[in-house]
Amino acid sequence: MPAVQRHQLFTQPSQAEVLRLMGHREGSTILTDPMRRLLAEVESAGRQLLHIEAATARCDAPGEFGSGGIFKNAEKLVLGIVSIGAAIEEQAERFVKEGELARGMMLDAYGSAAVEAAAIELNYRICKYYERDGLAAGRRVSPGYPKWPIEQQKAIFDVFGGTAAGVEVNEYFIMIPRKSISFGVPLGRELDAASPELGCKYCSMRDCEYRRQPADADG
Repeated sequence: MPAVQRHQLFTQPSQAEVLRLMGHREGSTILTDPMRRLLAEVESAGRQLLHIEAATARCDAPGEFGSGGIFKNAEKLVLGIVSIGAAIEEQAERFVKEGELARGMMLDAYGSAAVEAAAIELNYRICKYYERDGLAAGRRVSPGYPKWPIEQQKAIFDVFGGTAAGVEVNEYFIMIPRKSISFGVPLGRELDAASPELGCKYCSMRDCEYRRQPADADG
């Protein structure tokens, strides 16, 4: 994998994840027929507005990122940035302003689910690529997680030359467009392989209403 590379991703979010982000819980929420029709309409609109961009950059000095030894056993660190663009967010805001609150909230949830699905797919590609070199991939983490200060967001974008995947970071370390994710995947022979979906396991926000699985006892 070259030092900096762009990627084409074609993932789509699942209905279950869109509903989860709206606060629905599988098995405890009954969807009405109008809600099912609205979900189908939002998914159709979302697919038309979805514009996924992704980029990775390899860092051979992982100790330059994070704090508290978060990447201490890594030989390399692959930085990733994914975005779905601004169109979904802008349309969701228009729906809300026009009084279509449910449609706007659902489209916004669709966008959030889509960018997370894209991050998972990009993470998977990183893991498979470096597996052939005998390198295990640790868990995917992002600035703002424990032991990775949000202020390092700028350092990540500096590696890409300031912008990547159509995304830039402002003076408050917020990515624009907002439906974007930056992350790092540590690689090494002394790492325990971790699934791309294990973010909740290691997050310290134990009471988060969006938690998908229990926190690790040592996290």
